[in-house]
Amino acid sequence: MSFDVSNTPDGYEIDDSGSFTFNTKCGVRTSPDMSVTPVTYYQVGQTVYYARKIKNGNHFWLSYIGASVNWAFVPYANTDTGVVFGTDSDNTNPIKPVDGGSTGGSTSGNQDGVGSLTGQAAADVADQTPEGFEYVTNGSITITDSAYAYGYAQPNTLADLVDETLSVGDTIYYDKKIKEDGCYWSHYTTSTGVSAFLPYGQFIPSFMYYSTDNNPGDPVIPQNGSTGGGETGGGSTTGRPQGGEDTEQSSFKSTALPNKELIDEVIHVRGFVKLVDSNGWTRETPDKDGKKVTLLKIGDNYHYEYKLVAQGRLWAKGKDGTYLTLGTLTKPLKTTKSSSTPTSKFNYVNDSSHKQPIEDIWDYTFSDEEYNSDDSGYSVQTLRENPQEDLVLNSSEETLIEQLRNDISSTDQQNGIEDSVLVGFITDTHFNSFKTPGTVRALRQMKLMSYIAKNVGLDYVVHGGDLNDGVQPIAWEKADVQRAVDAMKLGRRPFAILQGNHDDNSGMARDDNRDYANGEWGYWPGHIIHNDVANQLRLNEFSQFINAKSNANNALYGSYKIPNSDVNIVILDGFDQPDNYGSFVQKRSAFRHGWTHFSSTQRAWLQGELDDIQGRGEKALVFTHIMFKGLTWQAAENTFAENDVNNDGGLIRNVIEAHSGTVLGVFGGHTHVDDYTESGNVTYVTTGCALPDRGEGSESRSIGSENEPLFDVLQIKPSLNKIYRHRIGYKGNRFINEISF
Repeated sequence: MSFDVSNTPDGYEIDDSGSFTFNTKCGVRTSPDMSVTPVTYYQVGQTVYYARKIKNGNHFWLSYIGASVNWAFVPYANTDTGVVFGTDSDNTNPIKPVDGGSTGGSTSGNQDGVGSLTGQAAADVADQTPEGFEYVTNGSITITDSAYAYGYAQPNTLADLVDETLSVGDTIYYDKKIKEDGCYWSHYTTSTGVSAFLPYGQFIPSFMYYSTDNNPGDPVIPQNGSTGGGETGGGSTTGRPQGGEDTEQSSFKSTALPNKELIDEVIHVRGFVKLVDSNGWTRETPDKDGKKVTLLKIGDNYHYEYKLVAQGRLWAKGKDGTYLTLGTLTKPLKTTKSSSTPTSKFNYVNDSSHKQPIEDIWDYTFSDEEYNSDDSGYSVQTLRENPQEDLVLNSSEETLIEQLRNDISSTDQQNGIEDSVLVGFITDTHFNSFKTPGTVRALRQMKLMSYIAKNVGLDYVVHGGDLNDGVQPIAWEKADVQRAVDAMKLGRRPFAILQGNHDDNSGMARDDNRDYANGEWGYWPGHIIHNDVANQLRLNEFSQFINAKSNANNALYGSYKIPNSDVNIVILDGFDQPDNYGSFVQKRSAFRHGWTHFSSTQRAWLQGELDDIQGRGEKALVFTHIMFKGLTWQAAENTFAENDVNNDGGLIRNVIEAHSGTVLGVFGGHTHVDDYTESGNVTYVTTGCALPDRGEGSESRSIGSENEPLFDVLQIKPSLNKIYRHRIGYKGNRFINEISF
């Protein structure tokens, strides 16, 4: 909101002494004129003691006697935008009164916006709100830090304790919030009817929340200029608002897990088995003692249309309506995979598919690449999280977050300038509610990232793809996608989820639906999530946070400019291909799994987008799930990105490296290892797998430990020309800590 200076001529001044502390770098001039070259500067945090104030041009000015015993002038507010460049001990402004009234135009905010600020943004202006200030509002607080699980008689930590029954996870219901004693307090009534005050956060000496709030908003009065800005009221390279922009709570779309487990479900897969070790009877019902129908002999084929578990056995239902037992279930379920064809042997039959769908349901999961050795002690039911509830931290997570806060603060203290842009990056979560303890806990990793986004205060969060594992019946997979998206919404910050090769659920087609039909081998594609459906499940939930480019393949690529900065998020889709599968897919390479596709349309869009960003003098941070052909990595296992038969990725890389002065770095996942390389003056980085079961270091990432998570917070520091990469959890051998630009 601008200041009304319509009645105030240039040069109007008032005698008014006081002190002013700057939150933005401001130049000192020999006259109150922005066209005059500054002779020196006040930096963020420095204070000037002034003797008078002047209105000239579109700024208010402070005036004081300088070192040369001449008057010096420094701007302290932009009258057009209403932005104030710091904190004033006297809020009177040089505005000529109308009709002889007193000088007016206070820079202190009114209380209309109370509750609109949270996180670091609120902490930045809390000292300008009077002690004891009350914000009357209702809500609930859930305690996440045991050190602050106490109710006091007054909003002061020296007051008497009146409620010592609280612990982590408990919820109190408040009727107001108070700013007092360097803390935020919530007032509530105890179970015994006593008035009590619970500290739920602090802003001195640094910002921190001790609890989660279902009605975010701190008891501080917004100030003119609390959103930052430099002398001209625009962005500043020496200071910007910290803490990110709260997007408020989005509506949730996920549903509760059904009462029955996936193991109890009929799983619709199509193919055939060939009897190789013994004969077998088909039966009218899935009952080993049921009525026999047909005796199948060694060499006979039996075509099935779904599989199910009954009486501790795996059964196939044939197209003729009969049932054939395939064998007794074991834990884990062991099948023998063919090395030459995508077939498998289970018990006395060869199956046309590469595995049994039961192999993706705990605790029948067989492949030791799919789980850690410590998983055997867990049931997936006890590890499941509610995707719509904020995370309650365990002690390991508390330690990791405290270290993150310290790392971010330490980086800012290198030059005393709070100009950081904070971007969260998590990738390859492979969430699945049924497969392994790790795939279930992947939802917790996303909730932890969201907790950090909300409580540490990130500007943006990128999920790098493979949100889900993509190996379930389609209805169950779609429900899990919605659960994962809801977990991302908990961050209450702008976010985007990239397309990964697992995200179309083609695993069910590739490995469980192989068949011989109409004289040829192929795959039934019924469980594939096409891009138009994927966009309804994912993109529609964050479309306001990414300028997604419309395209014929419904591929997901676009950009987002982070407010109050010169940083643009650019996301790519490495599986940009049509969903023209037809009724039967002949080639495994037709699926989005390990084969790179960047369309020429996407490449042309990227060229134009980077041209525009470069033309504005801004920077781009590029994210992709799968990396590009031709890069040489530190790790031999990081070459999966080479499955690029048409060099689509190589051509995209050419576009990126042609803008090397604009691109801050390229970040991806897919290979499940930490690695980095440089090409064409651009740094490329892969981040390991957030799912603790897979990839580098999996056996070191036990449940509940500080090594269980694996994701990053990128701290972009324009004033230092560096990106600092803060790891939450396990760190691989080739982890790169910082990138210069």
